Amino acid sequence: MIEGPANIVTLWAASTRQALGLASAEHLCAQELAQADRFGQPDDRDRFKAARALLRHALNETSDAEISPGSWRYAEGPNGKLVMAPGLPRLEFNLSHAGNCVAVGVSQTRPVGVDVEMATRDERLEIVTDVLSDRETEYLFQMPEDRRWDTFLQLWTLKEACAKALGLGVMQDFSELEVELDPVRIFAPDDLLKPGEIFDIETFVTVPDQTPARVSVASIRNAGEATEFSHRPFSKTFGRHPR
Repeated sequence: MIEGPANIVTLWAASTRQALGLASAEHLCAQELAQADRFGQPDDRDRFKAARALLRHALNETSDAEISPGSWRYAEGPNGKLVMAPGLPRLEFNLSHAGNCVAVGVSQTRPVGVDVEMATRDERLEIVTDVLSDRETEYLFQMPEDRRWDTFLQLWTLKEACAKALGLGVMQDFSELEVELDPVRIFAPDDLLKPGEIFDIETFVTVPDQTPARVSVASIRNAGEATEFSHRPFSKTFGRHPR
């Protein structure tokens, strides 16, 4: 029997402009500023700074402001995933950015993965069926043509979020993570999760600065737990899917 939520995942989603306004540059550490400077394009630098500023803001709120935004430090975990540096609260977190949208997920107890993609269709972008299972591909192409792109983004971002929650880098075969959208759930091979572990996932659309983006979040819990997803109101959200 599952009782109250043992795993609370809070998600912040904002535009690059909104996130840059959350914290001044001095809140970012010297290493982060140096990393930002290595990006050749100003938009890429801004996205990186915005995501790190939003992350510090989210961690600060999660810790009830006991630690100032500029005091957070990170280490590199397996496959390059950021983890909390030793000596700081053991919060689980993940961040993602694309286009003009940045998103951060934080949990006090369980691993989290977040992925964001812009929902507007670029004529240069194609649906990549190699990352889909046969069943997902069949489901996708049963959709009306005007719904296929967003359906593909739901499938893709949920797979990415789950892979990031697992701490994986680039998976060799994303089709191993099979998504079902009605209702939203995911099936993973036994060797990806520990015995008794389950994915909880959610996907929704956010509209930072009037530009829609598809955001998906995943967390891993034990079978006897429950996960509660909550959203902080940096931008209007709509079209949330039930778990």
